[in-house]
Amino acid sequence: MTTTHDERSAAAHAAAAPPRGRGRKSRKGGDARSQRRLAALLLSPTLLVLALVIGYPVLAGFRESLFARGEGLDENGFVVEGTRFVGLDNYTAIFSGDSADAFWNAFGNTSFFTFTTVILETVIGVGMALIMHQAFRGRAFVRASILVRGRSRPRSPACCGGGSSRRTAPRTRSCGSRSCGRPTVSRRSSR
Repeated sequence: MTTTHDERSAAAHAAAAPPRGRGRKSRKGGDARSQRRLAALLLSPTLLVLALVIGYPVLAGFRESLFARGEGLDENGFVVEGTRFVGLDNYTAIFSGDSADAFWNAFGNTSFFTFTTVILETVIGVGMALIMHQAFRGRAFVRASILVRGRSRPRSPACCGGGSSRRTAPRTRSCGSRSCGRPTVSRRSSR
């Protein structure tokens, strides 16, 4: 049996290549693991900020709810000021007693405000989207008037070189930054 040049080169190339799956990690598994590690690394600052901004106030609020503030008399008749540990008494007090009426009134007002504003904002937002989607005369003006609110926010004085203005800079141009509409000094010299 005779072998051709192509068969010999293919056999030599196969022998020179390292065996798959042996000696080194498979590429697919290593990439997935490194991607998960990178994702965890990139998400960790966000999760840390969320834990601090959300988690700490929730835990501090729960801790605070276990104490009562104010003045009162202890069992010996002395005036006690400050906080004292009351355990779950604050939670049982919302169902009976003087503070129950105040709590349920505040709960009702908050619930009414929340549901009303969410429904109104949704209806107004969908209505505005439908109006902006229709083809009619003055459509560009309506879109601009609705969307200009997002562009009218306070400008940063640090942008565009601080306090440069049209009065002090003879040649000015727009900054080009989306967050700033202040003029900047042109690089060309003024004459």
